[in-house]
Amino acid sequence: MGLVLRAVDVVRGSRWRWLLTDERTGAALADHPVDFDTLAGDREAEAFRDLYRFLRWNAVPDRRVESEAVLVDRLGQWIGERILGRAVGAAIAAAAPVTVRVQVPDAVGFLLYAPLELAHVGGVPLARRGDVSLVFDIGVPSAPEVAPVGRLRMLAVFSLPTQSSALALRRERYELAKQMRALAARARRMIELEVLQYGVTRQVLGERMTAGGGPDVLHLSGHGGSGVILLEAEDGSADTVDAGDLVRLLRPARGRLRLAVLSACQSAAATTAETLRWLQLDDAADAAQEVADAELTAADEPETVTGLARLVADQVGCAVVAMRYPVVDDFAIALTSALYEGLFRLDLPVDAALRRAVPVAAGDEPSPSRPALSIATPTLFGPAAGLLLTPPRGRPLMDPAAARMAAFLPEPERFVGRTAVMIRASRALASGSGQGGVLLHGMAGAGKTACALELAYRHQDRFDQPVWWQAPLRDEEWPTALTSLALALEAQLGDRGFTMVDKIGTADRLRQFLPRLRAVLRDNGLLIVLDNLETLLTADGGSSTPSNTPPAATRP
Repeated sequence: MGLVLRAVDVVRGSRWRWLLTDERTGAALADHPVDFDTLAGDREAEAFRDLYRFLRWNAVPDRRVESEAVLVDRLGQWIGERILGRAVGAAIAAAAPVTVRVQVPDAVGFLLYAPLELAHVGGVPLARRGDVSLVFDIGVPSAPEVAPVGRLRMLAVFSLPTQSSALALRRERYELAKQMRALAARARRMIELEVLQYGVTRQVLGERMTAGGGPDVLHLSGHGGSGVILLEAEDGSADTVDAGDLVRLLRPARGRLRLAVLSACQSAAATTAETLRWLQLDDAADAAQEVADAELTAADEPETVTGLARLVADQVGCAVVAMRYPVVDDFAIALTSALYEGLFRLDLPVDAALRRAVPVAAGDEPSPSRPALSIATPTLFGPAAGLLLTPPRGRPLMDPAAARMAAFLPEPERFVGRTAVMIRASRALASGSGQGGVLLHGMAGAGKTACALELAYRHQDRFDQPVWWQAPLRDEEWPTALTSLALALEAQLGDRGFTMVDKIGTADRLRQFLPRLRAVLRDNGLLIVLDNLETLLTADGGSSTPSNTPPAATRP
């Protein structure tokens, strides 16, 4: 069943009447008048306008989790009684499971960003019920039901500029890739996942949104703010992308892109000053803007504008899952997992998948990793009601990615830091960089192998064939290194007719073979990872050629 909740009879941006109707018949089910001027003196009104800031200033510092939970609970009761209204809430609950399309005119546009999901109905927040979805309708027509052809294409973008604070994006990416592999293997779902991490510039994102018509699903995770998201500049520094620029990057995929998940802080937020101006509280808005400007100056952050999620939904024509408030890593990872399980394994439409995912990710009780406002953080814009993104069934007999990387060590489950190094290395491996390789050097245990594996797994799809070789682990075994390398190349390039072991028996035969080896390296897109090369160096870091050893066995 579908319902429509509209704000009608709007006066001065602070008075309106909610009208709840049946989407199919148009029959009125309930209504509730709201006069925000009479509520402005309530403490909860301040929280309703900007819950995150309210909690920052009013929660008790030494017991923040419990204090925030009490404040959020009080706000939910207030919204349920004073803003949504008991009659409207009861009618929504009576129709559950249900999706409610929320429609508001520009005069009360702040309601698009308000945490209506916190409203208590029968003592329980709507967001915790698991059977009610609120979709903020911005007038975008529903996308036509077009089943993915062959595979569902998903682009996952994880942007973390070097100067920004740390996020668990690598763990989120690792868990997402593992989940997609499991869906392919166990549920036989045809999902093509492409991951962008390290060096996520505007150019790179624009190219991937253009290639092949773009993806069906975009997952964009990283730092954000009210109206902006941070990508990476060429040097790895932060590149602030506002809503208009992001739309221009995503627009080439219009028509194919069905869902954008903006897992970035405040990607669905309005600023406090904007909310106050909607309410025509201009003096308070000016004061709030002065405070915001001072904070931005102190933090050396760019000025922001609102409307990121709303503008993407409107201009790109897709459903958008976005975040009203800053997102804690553990909650973001749990939400991603539960959302895509609902979409791709349980075959739920987007609205139903999100309403199931939010209480699962928030947990039964608030905690530091899942604070109380988590249940009101995700929100849904655009043509999401009833939107199915079911991947086709079936898969190859062998996962091509698993076969390509069979010779490699397993991908590290954890990989922390080294963002600047990874960005520089990724730039060197990019097409047209003019560089033929990357040398990672440092003391033993510094993480060179982990970095090499991270690079290889992230760039495997950009090369015809990744190749892994590890030099002998003991210094005295270096004379066998060339034979070991030849065997590794033959094993991993055997389907290309490449042979080498029989070409290195003597120095003359090796010299005759070198032109062909150079041609193979020149004419094929090979990513060759050579690990543990320090065992092939002398104690002073140089190379030597014992008199009884042919040049073929010399150390590099």
